[in-house]
Amino acid sequence: MSRTFARIINFYSRFIGFSLTFILPVVIVVGLALSTFNPANFEGETFFNWVNLVFVGFVFNSFILAFNAILVTLSFDAEVNKLTKEGTPINSAAGFRNLERKYKASNFYLFIISFFALLSWAIFTLSIWGVESVAKFLNLSDSAADSVSMISLYLSVSSMIFTIAAAIAIRIPSISGLKVGTMVRYYVVSRHPYVLESLFSDSIYTLLDPITRVYFIK
Repeated sequence: MSRTFARIINFYSRFIGFSLTFILPVVIVVGLALSTFNPANFEGETFFNWVNLVFVGFVFNSFILAFNAILVTLSFDAEVNKLTKEGTPINSAAGFRNLERKYKASNFYLFIISFFALLSWAIFTLSIWGVESVAKFLNLSDSAADSVSMISLYLSVSSMIFTIAAAIAIRIPSISGLKVGTMVRYYVVSRHPYVLESLFSDSIYTLLDPITRVYFIK
């Protein structure tokens, strides 16, 4: 059951969630741009409630991607442990370490996306519904409050741009690609040839007479 759930989350992250990371910020930015350049048609609580709903979907999608990163990490570790128990020389598998570095880098960017998505939504919420409270607390004029609102809105959009930039740099790993059978293709022997060579030479060395052994050492 847990394995099926992890695959569903991974499928969503790879084929739906990753695309929404680009689509939802564009929808939000276009909506805010329209409200700025044509305020007559996009004013009021209803419009900003719709934008906020898209924002919440953006944040929720980002957290699903981050959760998928945790599942990928657990899946990778489980498969490596399984290979180790089966006797595969995992310590010399340079390909596995390379794969691990790649998915850890992607996971790092996914957590960055989640952080900036949450930060962007928090600043947006503050700029729309919390500026008046801040202005009263700091005793600001109406013009100063409007300036704070606009600055907060720009900071919110800037945070979304960071999420898009981070998304460009990632590739979400497939959990199904971390199975034992598929992971074997990443296996690259790095140390065992020398171990086998040493074992082979030691075996011959013990069979030689003292004179021949000297020449063998040379």
